[in-house]
Amino acid sequence: MENQTRTKVIKFFLYFFLVFLAVICFLPFYLMIINSTRSGTEIMSGFSLLAGGSLIDNWKIVVDNMELGRGFLNSIFLAVCNTALVSYFSAMTAYGLAYYKFRGAKLIFTVMLIFMMVPSQLSLLGFYDLCNQLGLIDSYIPLIIPSIASPATVFFLRQYYSFGYAESASGSAAYRRSQ
Repeated sequence: MENQTRTKVIKFFLYFFLVFLAVICFLPFYLMIINSTRSGTEIMSGFSLLAGGSLIDNWKIVVDNMELGRGFLNSIFLAVCNTALVSYFSAMTAYGLAYYKFRGAKLIFTVMLIFMMVPSQLSLLGFYDLCNQLGLIDSYIPLIIPSIASPATVFFLRQYYSFGYAESASGSAAYRRSQ
C-alpha cells in the first residue's frame, strides 16, 4: 500500500513539473498574442498579462505598412519549391547511397554526417558575402538553392532505404512497367 502511495506522489510531482514546463513553453506565444492587442507605449511601459484595446489599430498599421498578401505568397512559393526540390534530390541521393556500391560511398556518407553536425549559422556570413558578390541579394535563389542539399533528409531516407524499404519493391515496379 505504501508503495502505491509513493508512486502516486511521484506521478503527481512529475505531472506538476511537466505542466509547469508546458506553461513556460507556451508563455512566449501567449505574450505575443497579448502584446498584439496593446499599443507601442503600453508595451514599452511594462509587462502585462492582460489584453489591451489596440488590436484593430495594430492590424490597420500592419495592413497599411506591409504587403501581407505578398508575404504569404512568398512563403507558399518558397515552401513548395523547397519541399519539391529537397524531396526529389534527397531521394535520388539517398537511393544511390543505399543501393549502389561504389568507391567512396562510405566517405560521402561520413562527410554528410559531419555536415549535419556543423550548425548552419556558422556559414551564414560567408554565404551572405558570396550572394552579395554574385548579385543574388533580393532574389529567391539564395533561399531555394542551399536547401536542396539537405544532409539530414538524405541521411533519413538512406536509413529508410537501407533498413526499411524492400529493394524488391522498386524492382517489381520496374518489372511490371516493362510488361
